[in-house]
Amino acid sequence: AVPTAEVPVDEEDALAHETEDASTPVATIAKKSGTTAAASTMKPAATQTHTGLAEKAIYEAASASLSAQQYSEAIEGFQRCVARFPQGSYAAQCYYWLGESYMAQWGSHKDDKTLLDKASQSFLIVTTRFPTHQRATDALLKLGMVEQEKGNVDVSKRYFEQVRDRYPDSAAARIAESHLQED
Repeated sequence: AVPTAEVPVDEEDALAHETEDASTPVATIAKKSGTTAAASTMKPAATQTHTGLAEKAIYEAASASLSAQQYSEAIEGFQRCVARFPQGSYAAQCYYWLGESYMAQWGSHKDDKTLLDKASQSFLIVTTRFPTHQRATDALLKLGMVEQEKGNVDVSKRYFEQVRDRYPDSAAARIAESHLQED
């Protein structure tokens, strides 16, 4: 059996080849990293390391744009990350922050209701495709908030009730409860 040690890949190399596809020759990566020729046969480990670094780099760049309130750039980055790594380790986070980015844009463009629809779609993906992810609770709460902003009181109330009932000891449940008491 061939050992399954990971072949190190630096982040600059990951950014230069930020696709999920494994077309980058592992032997080239092995040569760059100074590993032995035997390491070049370990394509899955090298590809996994390469993919993880590329995904992380794209996610972090999008997060930096969001922190800088550059919402269009953040949206592009998070979309790029989920397009290239739909099942990646950052996918749920990307969808959640996509929703937050659309909500932030909507705050400055209240006339553009499509931003609320896009936020809703992003949060819904988190709750349906990643229901056990740590962001699922907050995404469900955000769905209620989006529906509240759209004026869909009954729908928002159902989302808030789901948060309260499914996650009773969470901070999201306390926020949901406060929204329910407003109605």
